Amino acid sequence: VTAMTASAFWSDTARAGQRDVELARAIYARLATLPGYQGGAFRLVGGAPDSGLSWGTLASWSSFHGGNPTIGIFRELYGQPDYVASLPASPRACHGFPAADATFLHGGIAYVCLEDFAPFTDALRCAPLAGAAGAELCLGPRIMVHLGATCLATGATDPDLAVGFRDAGRAHAPERNFSVASFPVRLGARCATIALAPQTRDLSALVVTLSAPDGTMLWTEEIAAGDLGPQALAP
Repeated sequence: VTAMTASAFWSDTARAGQRDVELARAIYARLATLPGYQGGAFRLVGGAPDSGLSWGTLASWSSFHGGNPTIGIFRELYGQPDYVASLPASPRACHGFPAADATFLHGGIAYVCLEDFAPFTDALRCAPLAGAAGAELCLGPRIMVHLGATCLATGATDPDLAVGFRDAGRAHAPERNFSVASFPVRLGARCATIALAPQTRDLSALVVTLSAPDGTMLWTEEIAAGDLGPQALAP
């Protein structure tokens, strides 16, 4: 029984890996036909559906699962120099691959949607940042967004913008940073720099802090959740 179980487990693992390879090749082939795409880096949006194999995610955890921020299979298959970023938000309405509108160019960057998405701009709630004239902090499903005239600088020698998420009745406020893993998306004359946000149950306030590279606090402010309002943005 043990030998049969092990054989079945590894068989499903191999099938899951083969499905990933087939999906990667199909994505790469589609990108080759995308008007305006000239090769190089591209972005995936969302994750592939569950394979439905008998071992669940134990043996069939896909490289393309939602929540995997960097995907290396394209490096292995095609020698790409960088990992492919996987994002939880799309700048444009799209349907999951292989739908006709799953691949598109936005701001000169190619996107491939693995799930159906509305533009992330549809669900943003924003408030101005008093410490950064002309900039706003926004929240959307699973994301936080710095919105400004220029993309937020997130290099190792740039100031660090951190956001604490304070829930009513909870002492701990999880914090997230905009970092080199954040991704910029041009929105007309503005730029949205997007990072992952934690799940919250009863958000009461955001505590925003900008620190110098040496850790010195430059400014901090608190934004009440009720001060976040709809933001009309063209994708």
